[in-house]
Amino acid sequence: MDNSTCCWSTSGGPPWTPGPAGGLRRDDHDWAPNRSNDEPLWAATDFDRYNTTMYQLDPDVHMAIAIYLTIVGIVAVVGNGLAISVFLKEKQFRGKEHNILLLNLAVSDLAIAVFGYSFTVIASYARQWLFGHVWCVLDGFICFTCAMSSMNTLCVISVYRYIIICKPQYACRLTQSFTVHVIVGIWVYALVWTVPPLFGWSSYSMLPFGTSCAIDWYVSSVSDALYVSLCLLGCYVLHITVMAFCYIRVIRRMDSMRFAALASEEARQVVKKDKRKNIIMCLSMVVAFLAVWTPYAVSSTWAIFQRHLPIMALFIPTMCAKSSCMLNPIIYTAFNQRFRKAALRVVKGAAAHARIVPVGWGHRSDAAVSRANTSRENRFQAYLPEDISMATIGYRDNLV
Repeated sequence: MDNSTCCWSTSGGPPWTPGPAGGLRRDDHDWAPNRSNDEPLWAATDFDRYNTTMYQLDPDVHMAIAIYLTIVGIVAVVGNGLAISVFLKEKQFRGKEHNILLLNLAVSDLAIAVFGYSFTVIASYARQWLFGHVWCVLDGFICFTCAMSSMNTLCVISVYRYIIICKPQYACRLTQSFTVHVIVGIWVYALVWTVPPLFGWSSYSMLPFGTSCAIDWYVSSVSDALYVSLCLLGCYVLHITVMAFCYIRVIRRMDSMRFAALASEEARQVVKKDKRKNIIMCLSMVVAFLAVWTPYAVSSTWAIFQRHLPIMALFIPTMCAKSSCMLNPIIYTAFNQRFRKAALRVVKGAAAHARIVPVGWGHRSDAAVSRANTSRENRFQAYLPEDISMATIGYRDNLV
């Protein structure tokens, strides 16, 4: 047997020794959980039938994973926490109904970082899962549910952008109450995929590294194969198809705009620059989604046909997927000047409140910001052709 891997015993129960806090403990190359047979079925992660290769990683690899996830977690908490503060404190964003989608996106990503990665980071530093069997299930469930909510929200945002830019006659229907109902649908659709493993259709199980829990993508029955296949279609292929369709149409619409009617060269340059930023932002969101989730989808599909995967086929997709919660605030900060300025005002306001800098330093009131934005929009609106609205080129407080 290769010294770097081993398989659990399939007869007489897996070899194991109770670890601290009812967790896992490594004995030579054998890893297994401490689980009581009388625990409720909904809490079972089916470790007894998790007959797959468990990898004994080098301590340096565990440390590298822990440091990587620590960085991802800090960036995700700071970025999404700041985004939530902007949406709640800045009047120009708080009053816009479409920005509720971005608020939901930030809440979902923040929940992944706080309730999911914090335990995985601790386990990676300890090189073993320390939090017991039930929390393994909850950890996998919370992370999967919030990740699905984030993916669903990104998909809905692409639809909103498509309607606003390509079908503006229907944009009036995207009201605040409608958006709230959409968000409820986002979470319900997430639960449709994440609840069944709690009741026996697939399961939440320990990843082969022994420090994190997720859906058991390894297929051991026709039922498991059906769940994994449907999950790939409903959680990845559907989202990619919708986002690709919407953003291709958005880019074509913006690329087809002609600004010869603009009387001012300054206005033409500003509008072209804004259009270019919107196109790059659309492409960035699709590329980021593909980069984060495609390796995971490929690995999951591979696991349907082959039970024992190479370690890199498990390691790379897992690390890519875990970076998803920090990318969204980075994208919006990089490509939206208003969001950057609003975030800077929130930071300066918090610093002033803590008496780190003088109160009011670099901080404008909501009224001043509103006057500046109105003046800027009015400055260029007069030069725009009648069929091109501010919403189309991006001059609006809705970040969506």
